[in-house]
Amino acid sequence: MKLRKLKIRFKSIVYRFFTRMLGSTSFKSRLFESAVGLLDKQLTNKGFSLNIRLSGIEPYNSIYFKASKMSCNDWTLVFQGGFENIEQINFFKTSIEYFVSVFHMKSFIVSTFQLSPEFHELLDNYKHREKIYLIESEDPGTLPTPWAKNLLRQIRNSYNGILYARELDYEKVVKLRIDQRFKGRHSFIGIDWLLSNFPSPQSLAKGRIIASSLNTYKSLPLFMSDCIHFGYTEDLIEYWKDADREDFKANSYGFLQNLGLNSNLLHHPEVWLSSRYIQSKGIDGLGIAQANNFFWSKLAAVVDASEIKHEWQKQPRALIGNYKSTKWLEGTLNSSYVEMTHWDWLFHYGNQPDNR
Repeated sequence: MKLRKLKIRFKSIVYRFFTRMLGSTSFKSRLFESAVGLLDKQLTNKGFSLNIRLSGIEPYNSIYFKASKMSCNDWTLVFQGGFENIEQINFFKTSIEYFVSVFHMKSFIVSTFQLSPEFHELLDNYKHREKIYLIESEDPGTLPTPWAKNLLRQIRNSYNGILYARELDYEKVVKLRIDQRFKGRHSFIGIDWLLSNFPSPQSLAKGRIIASSLNTYKSLPLFMSDCIHFGYTEDLIEYWKDADREDFKANSYGFLQNLGLNSNLLHHPEVWLSSRYIQSKGIDGLGIAQANNFFWSKLAAVVDASEIKHEWQKQPRALIGNYKSTKWLEGTLNSSYVEMTHWDWLFHYGNQPDNR
């Protein structure tokens, strides 16, 4: 018997009142999702399916909760990084199994360094091995202090993996580390909504690069998390364009120094990558405030870690995107490291007149 559909529409004013009364974004999200899940289960038992649209609120919450299967044929995932132990292999395998079962993805790209025979054997015996394209690059080595030692490695693996996604004719890519994943069932719907409704100027990019709020900070300029990126393949190829050791010499950073960045901020991988991306657009002569506004209003956006259910192997549960609650950051942050949520981005940058 076909399920009858029960449609419920929430007006934005009601939802905003609800979220303000509950306070914490992460808490209200989990409570709201739990309530919806319980209601859906009860209605399904009685022969209904639940179709909810949240209107007039943040884009990735403008989502239909549907009983139909998810499909994302124009997306592929690029896993980047080196396998260091069996636990990482097992975490990666469970990630693949989730994306296959929930999103019905047809293929994945793993961009890493030359693997040992033992790791090759583990991957070759994996049941979904036929879905995995393995790209092995030569290890470029670490960078000296004060740079993040693995930055060049991250760039090399990310670039080669995304470049191969273009060869496979995928229009859109998710770039993520092998020790991270997202499990929000409606993540792709929400991201596609963001890309459609908050376009970049076509003279600059095909679309925005959308990052998880985890490790994205609103009080530090150009500090977009590099953990998970959603976007068009061509844009991510440009953002993760390959580099070599010469690119990290001091005389290569006139653009960054013109922005007025202090030396500590200058060496953050997130800031270096964002600044280089701006420079690739032929933009110069901006102060740091102007550059930051340009980046977030034209080229990038943020999705809450709690909405995509961002997970990290270091954490036994989903990361809620609240820097005060993520154990791996406890004791390392000061008051300047304040997470940029989706609402922060929307209020300060997403509603600028030429972006709607």
